[in-house]
Amino acid sequence: MQTGEDYTKIYGYTKPVIFRYLATGYIYMRRIIAAVVAVIAAMTLCACHRSEKITGFEDLSGKTVGVLSDFVMSDKTLSGEKDVTVARYGDIVSLAEAVKSGAVAGAVVSETESRRMTDYSSRLTVLDGNYESLDYCLITADGNSAMLTMVDAALSRLDGAGTLDDILDKWEDGVVGAYKPQERDWDSVVKVAVCTAQSPMQTKDDNGAPAGMEIDVLYAVADILGVELEIYDMDSEESLIYMVESGKVALGIGGVYDDGGAEHRLLYSKPYMTAAQVVVVLK
Repeated sequence: MQTGEDYTKIYGYTKPVIFRYLATGYIYMRRIIAAVVAVIAAMTLCACHRSEKITGFEDLSGKTVGVLSDFVMSDKTLSGEKDVTVARYGDIVSLAEAVKSGAVAGAVVSETESRRMTDYSSRLTVLDGNYESLDYCLITADGNSAMLTMVDAALSRLDGAGTLDDILDKWEDGVVGAYKPQERDWDSVVKVAVCTAQSPMQTKDDNGAPAGMEIDVLYAVADILGVELEIYDMDSEESLIYMVESGKVALGIGGVYDDGGAEHRLLYSKPYMTAAQVVVVLK
């Protein structure tokens, strides 16, 4: 039988010292194994999350989608119609990065914006089909059917002549003020409300005057009607709608789409533009 003194001679340590080192090694080994298991579990969870590939619109239900900050549909309307949560981003790059990182399941954008996103990152793609289509219209107060009839007739003439398509194409190419109004002294003046502060289809020229695709449409309609425009630039869509509903102006234009007039006492013209909204997702 070996004594503690024999262990000391052979191994250099007594039994209690050996057992203490073995116990310490066991504890550290358990910690290492636990850490490895945790890492494997996290990697598995991440892999499962990434495997939830979005292949159709139905896959977005119950998830978060990203839109740009100037997206015309309200969060309430979009979430109510599509059963999604909405997150807004200030620019295309931020929105694209949110899709890439998985912060949002997809991005609801126009076709032009979708091309910018896929050009930015080859990891992004566009789902087939239109997620939503928005008909952008001029608005007048409920009951002002005479004005609506004249505006619709003017839009039909502009559409048939290709003027509306020309205005839209030049706007997408970055041309501001593509339509040149006729220089005449009209007998009638029509008050209109615009909203350069919020509408993505409006801006201001170098002189601070309203400009952009919707303003071009407005001037083209005015030339058909033979009227001068007295333009009021509002600071929000709500104030624009108020001006029209209250009769303070005859017409309004500013990223307003036809929702059936359920929430407002408005009449909507025929569309001057139909914008398809598509969904950009991770490949």
